[in-house]
Amino acid sequence: VAAPRFGSTQLSAWLASHPDVAIPPIKEPNFFSQHEFPESYVAEHHLSDVNVERYVATRSRKQMQFAIFRTEDQYNYLYDGLDTQYRLDASTTYLHCPEAAEAMLAFSPNAKVILLTRDPVSRALSHYRLAVRTGRCTRSLKEEIEAEACGETPLPGRFLLRQSRYDEALTRFRATFLSENLLEIAFEDMVKDPDATLARVAGFLGIEPDVF
Repeated sequence: VAAPRFGSTQLSAWLASHPDVAIPPIKEPNFFSQHEFPESYVAEHHLSDVNVERYVATRSRKQMQFAIFRTEDQYNYLYDGLDTQYRLDASTTYLHCPEAAEAMLAFSPNAKVILLTRDPVSRALSHYRLAVRTGRCTRSLKEEIEAEACGETPLPGRFLLRQSRYDEALTRFRATFLSENLLEIAFEDMVKDPDATLARVAGFLGIEPDVF
């Protein structure tokens, strides 16, 4: 559970290298936050890397980053054939979605949640640079912040302020999941000492630490 630019892709890759952890072909299915993404907005902004209905219907296993899976059958399809102890959902939209934590708990009461955090200013700047580089953002940083602050930016497009303010989100996850099912990791610690981070993760999950 993270916001974009928190290091979830790197951590997911490390986790997926472990024999007890599997990642589905779509890293971010966004099932528990899909109600925040109107179909018209997704289509207009080309947010989904695949046509989910066609992807499931054709039994595709093509590896992609981001899509909006809207039904439980679609979501379960991603995990067909993954028989490891842990199966990963690394969507970066759950942290800030007010309903996601409780929906996740209801779906999987024994889920283990790894919460990633990062310095909010560094995160926002990193995300802005990425959005400019990929052509998703053409406004200045000041213009983008002002548009989001005044509510001009639609909810799915609020990628600077909303996703860098996460105190309430952390409180929500801490209140929803048992402490023994929750691990918090700072991006800065993860990049400074990956081995120590993976040792913490292995201890949290109860898996062998030396095979990442």
